[in-house]
Amino acid sequence: MSLKKYKKLRQPSREPASLGIPTQIALGALGINVDLDLGTGAEGGSDGKGSKIVFQARDVGQRLHASGASTQTPEHKGDVTPVHEQEREREVPSNAPNEQRDPIAPDLPAAESGPRGRDPEGEDIGGDLIGEDAHDPIQSGRSKTVERGWKDRAIGGTALVFDVAMGISEAFSPLKAALQTVSVVYGQYKETAAVKEKIDVLHSRIGVLEEVFGKPTRDEAEKNRRKELLTKLTATEETLQSLTQKSALLRFTDHVQDNEDVSGLLEDLREAINDYQMVQQMAIYEQGCKLIDAADMAVLNNLRCTQGAEFRHGDRKGCLKGTRGAILDEIEIWTRDFNRLPVYWLNGVAGSGKSTIAQTIAERMFADGRLGASFFCSRDFEDRSNLQLIFPTLAVQLARRYTEFRSAFIPLVQSDPGVAHESLYNQMDKLIVRPLQESGISAVIVIDALDECQDEEPASAILSVLGRFLSEVPEVKFFLTGRPELRIREGFRLPLLVSATDIFVLHEVKSDQVDNDIHLFFKNSLMELARRRQLGSDDWPTKAHLDLLCKRAAGLFVYAVATIKFIDHKSNPPKEQLDRILQLPESSLYEGRTRVMKSTTTDSLYTGILQEAFCDEAPEDDYKVRAILGALVLAKNPLSPSTIATLLDLTTEGVFQRFSLIQSLLTLKEINDPVKPFHKSFPDFIIDPHRCTNPRFCVYPPEQHTELLIGCLELMNQRLKKNMCKLPEAVMNSEIDDLEERKEKYLDCALQYACRSWHKHLVNEHTAHRSKITSLLHHFLEKKFLFWLEVLSVLGTVKSAIDALGVTVKWLEESPTLSLANDCFHFVTRLFEVISMSAPHIYHTALLLSPKESTVWMLYRGQASPLVKVVRGRPTSWDPRVIGVRVPGEICTVAWSPCSQFIAFAWEECPDILIVDSVTLKQLYTMHSSEEMISWESIVFSPDSCLLSGYSFLDDWIISWDLQTGGQISIISTSETGRCSSMAYSGCGTMLGGIFDEITIIIYNILSGTCISSHSVQQPIVETLWTQSEYLQFATVESESIVIWQVRFASDDTPTKINSLSTPKNLSTKLVLHPTLFRIAFILEGRILVWDAQEHDFLLDSMDVENPITMSFSADGSLFMCGTGGPEFYLWKESPKGYNFHQKGASSAVFATPVISPDGGSVISSGGSILQLWHMENFPTSLPIVITPRSLHTRGDKFLLDFSPDESAVAVAEQLGKTVTVLSLKSGNPQLVINTEMEICGMKMTGDKLIVVGNGKILTWDLLAESYDLNRGNICNDPQTTTFTHHSVVTEFLHASISPDLNYVAIGDPHKKSEGLCIYDTHTGDKLATAKSGLSINSFAQGGDEIWCGWHNGAGERWMIIREDGSNAIKMKQLSQREDPQSGFFWHSPSGYQISDDGWILSSSGKRLFWLPHYWRPEKKLQKCWSKKFLAVWNLDLFEPIILELKLEA
Repeated sequence: MSLKKYKKLRQPSREPASLGIPTQIALGALGINVDLDLGTGAEGGSDGKGSKIVFQARDVGQRLHASGASTQTPEHKGDVTPVHEQEREREVPSNAPNEQRDPIAPDLPAAESGPRGRDPEGEDIGGDLIGEDAHDPIQSGRSKTVERGWKDRAIGGTALVFDVAMGISEAFSPLKAALQTVSVVYGQYKETAAVKEKIDVLHSRIGVLEEVFGKPTRDEAEKNRRKELLTKLTATEETLQSLTQKSALLRFTDHVQDNEDVSGLLEDLREAINDYQMVQQMAIYEQGCKLIDAADMAVLNNLRCTQGAEFRHGDRKGCLKGTRGAILDEIEIWTRDFNRLPVYWLNGVAGSGKSTIAQTIAERMFADGRLGASFFCSRDFEDRSNLQLIFPTLAVQLARRYTEFRSAFIPLVQSDPGVAHESLYNQMDKLIVRPLQESGISAVIVIDALDECQDEEPASAILSVLGRFLSEVPEVKFFLTGRPELRIREGFRLPLLVSATDIFVLHEVKSDQVDNDIHLFFKNSLMELARRRQLGSDDWPTKAHLDLLCKRAAGLFVYAVATIKFIDHKSNPPKEQLDRILQLPESSLYEGRTRVMKSTTTDSLYTGILQEAFCDEAPEDDYKVRAILGALVLAKNPLSPSTIATLLDLTTEGVFQRFSLIQSLLTLKEINDPVKPFHKSFPDFIIDPHRCTNPRFCVYPPEQHTELLIGCLELMNQRLKKNMCKLPEAVMNSEIDDLEERKEKYLDCALQYACRSWHKHLVNEHTAHRSKITSLLHHFLEKKFLFWLEVLSVLGTVKSAIDALGVTVKWLEESPTLSLANDCFHFVTRLFEVISMSAPHIYHTALLLSPKESTVWMLYRGQASPLVKVVRGRPTSWDPRVIGVRVPGEICTVAWSPCSQFIAFAWEECPDILIVDSVTLKQLYTMHSSEEMISWESIVFSPDSCLLSGYSFLDDWIISWDLQTGGQISIISTSETGRCSSMAYSGCGTMLGGIFDEITIIIYNILSGTCISSHSVQQPIVETLWTQSEYLQFATVESESIVIWQVRFASDDTPTKINSLSTPKNLSTKLVLHPTLFRIAFILEGRILVWDAQEHDFLLDSMDVENPITMSFSADGSLFMCGTGGPEFYLWKESPKGYNFHQKGASSAVFATPVISPDGGSVISSGGSILQLWHMENFPTSLPIVITPRSLHTRGDKFLLDFSPDESAVAVAEQLGKTVTVLSLKSGNPQLVINTEMEICGMKMTGDKLIVVGNGKILTWDLLAESYDLNRGNICNDPQTTTFTHHSVVTEFLHASISPDLNYVAIGDPHKKSEGLCIYDTHTGDKLATAKSGLSINSFAQGGDEIWCGWHNGAGERWMIIREDGSNAIKMKQLSQREDPQSGFFWHSPSGYQISDDGWILSSSGKRLFWLPHYWRPEKKLQKCWSKKFLAVWNLDLFEPIILELKLEA
């Protein structure tokens, strides 16, 4: 191609450049637009060397549309400065010169490249240019690299940065001119072959920059920024002067070096201007944050997210100037071209520089005003490796940066405050996608090191969710990095991502390109080191030094960085350090056990540095070195030298000094700053004895875990005490404004780490120190347990207490400390909610709710600080029921996950399925259905507990979800298949089989939602499906046998008989089959039978269960359970002679269905709206545990209760029961038990009398007249009796109330609406007045002149009693309808106390006095009764009222 044609393609545009996104951001608040008309030569209005700058101010408020991100006008696309878009070329990996290799599936060839670009006259442009119609192979998701000389790459991205920064506001107009000028310089540098011309042009352009930035400004900060930039420009000018003054001969002989010098100068300019932009953008960002409304900022601050994951935090560094030019250019081109794919994956092995490139891209995007958000994952920090925090953190960053996004985001969070705790699918949808759609912003989002997240999904959960929403946010680009681990590769193979992702394989870039970058890195770093350390040598480092270092690095930047850090040791001369590093032996081992480059990797370097550092260490101190290194690599988050010293009982100075010796391998700052390996390859090396072969340094994890565990326990035993953070009484953690300051002041890092993470170092290999560890654990639980919980509550990590105690119980085995650990475990699991909400309420509430004979209460009762006393209702010991929850509807199905960690359930008329934690019943996920389901009939988990499917017969759907992401996978219609009685997943989790209409097996692919196969059999199928490998197995009932079948999860297979089991006669399909032990449970004529089909014998034959209905085995067959038509369930345990009766339990629900967990450790029972959990471990087995259910006739309010006027006693009776119990309010014990021999519907206590109403009678007992035989349980004297008159159906009374003056009885009769409310004289039984009311519940006001009739929720009617003068006659006047009286009745406290919706007893001032567990809370307003100092509550879970004494405020 001719030079003329080449220049024609390169000719700059003469049209004004359009303003880009940064302009709109910067001018958004000002309403001002500024255009720059920059031309060249006469046509452009300049002298040919400079640029003419024209400012055009437009009307305030005018805006440019958001798509104007390009710096080119449509008519001149491809003709202006950003020539890099025209000259891109691709490189094939060095190991495949003629065929590109798919980095995801290496066995598949990549798509072939498209035609080479051609110039307008049809000549082949070759590798330099790509025409507009050229095929871009990156868009097919294949591996790409860029071929470009390293000298060109050193400046290759310069024009890109200048072009994308063209859109600058009027406040930054000088910068815009400068960028345009340097962009022109770049074009001329590429066009001309004469160094002299390049220098002249660059010289003139710098003059323009100096002139523009020298203009006055009123902003002091801007003055300082300009001054700094002008200083850099002046230095560049001086260097150019020296090049200009060379003689002609020198310019001829040095033209190559001059080219390099000019390239370096351009990089200097680029860096200087990028720094200027960074500061400007930061000023814009900070000013924008200051303008955020306080209420909105509170929402952002309170949202659960991660601090420190953004690119601006920490000590992350970008690429060295002049390195990685090609890949950075390629990525920046991708960010600007919205015709390119929306996702970019930078794929590379450890040490190849992914995070450094990600940091550089984030910095450049931020400087350019286009970075929306960033998240740098790190396995060193729990919160930065938590998938659940990525999307909330990105969303908060977007909300702080963009006003439009924030306006859409804040209402979404306010309407759904718990969204940050929902599934990844819901997080992405609600927190990011919806606000992005509403705001319409365009941005780049950077996520680095996805492989460092804790992700158990076969394909990355983040990538799975991302693929589902990409099409809904077309203006957003996602730049991702990560090692090519299996789950990451599988994630990018997902159908929605594979066609939407550009992939760059960093470790397959040609070695000469990487070596050139590393060579430049070594050269620049060592030259800078020589200048800073004043080495005074012009020939250091030599070319031989650089070549050998580059060879040793073998393409890994991590090696290069570690080497420079080693040479720059502050205590040793750099030249000696360089000689030492070059004398180290090479290694034949390769990072990650995989040969990445044909050279050595980091093992020899790490070994050499360790040997050099600790060669003078005394052998007897080697254990200290290993302990320190062990703490460095095994701690669950980075610890400071001072923290490590505290945990290991070493001196801080000694720890810091040893770290200083290997600082080239670390990120080491000050004594109190966290220290961590600067690269993840070092921990992998130091714990692998095959790689770290020197036993002086090699870390043996069990040994070092022991050291850390002992250090944590000893520290907690020494330092923990009550109320360490000096918290106010009864305060909620969320109400403490200075909680963070208190944590920092009173809880140092070592104690925080010990409390959070001690159990993570409790491993089974602690045999040598088991006695010591057990002793420390016993002291900790016996003396410091509650103080530890207090710290965890303040830190917000109470869940770790459950994990810690669970690990401890397993580790202790048969130790005497086991029972103490079990009791502590029950304390936390039962009272998890209140402990999490308030540290002070550990002593105000949680301790008072522990059983009176529990170990925790016996040990810590002296620490209780009661604001409320539990008079009656506190249990004596822990029962196996851990916790219960109530849901809005009737529970229709429950399922355990195979791992026994999750419980899924649903209730009628709810389209969602809830997933809860199997220890605390805390909600984890909600599986939302896109269909309006009526009722779920069955739920099943996949074998790995990652997927979930639900079936609804009424709606004819099977819907499947990804559990971790919360995303819906497929919807399968079952309208033509009949009813499904059982479902089972394939072993791989992609197929689902079901039994339909008792004789048909249908298999579906849940990913595609299609039917794979359908098979019918002649005999009825047992309602049990199971999976064996990739086979679906089932059983049919035939004559005196059960036949086992199997069919492959495939379309080309048919069911095959694999076994036949002989059985007793008269079996039906209503049986349960244990699929591996071949035990068959069935019910025959009221008997429960378990048949062993292999031994041909009965393992159980029981008639002890009344009305058995449901049956289930544990996964290993050791437990068998049967549920009844009532609340009871029965449990049998396997023995050599069969199944022996083990336990009996009962749910609070009248009808309950128990399901045993796969591991046999727990039982979940569902009935009505109640879900209850039991743990089977660690409870007595010699005697059954019996929970006596309430009588089934109970209706209405459940209990009748009345306090004596002096508050010394309370009378309690079950509504429509026949017994009244009088309790002492001092002790809570019964004083008197009275058998009334009638159905009680109302009662009243006075100082010396008890009045009871029922069966048309009023019975009055004189409580002081006689003595009572409490052993007999009834009263010895006859009560005074009054009979009602004028009422025929007295047995239908549900509720009666007696006036405070004992003169009137109000009776509700819903069957007689015309006289639904009747007032009787208590002395004569005469009817005094009636009122029209169909409401049966009634109550007199405390003053006696008002009566209320209504429902349990407090709504109803208020009536006034009007007495006739001089007679007993009264009249009724209705005051109001359907409103809850706010005071004066028994469900309102006369002292102004309340029960909040979340279960707190509040004082009149709003102080939280006591937290009511879920099973103590009244469901309705009338299920509580107040006196001045006491409160009684009851609900369906309670078998007697709970009575509490209140501590009245002064």
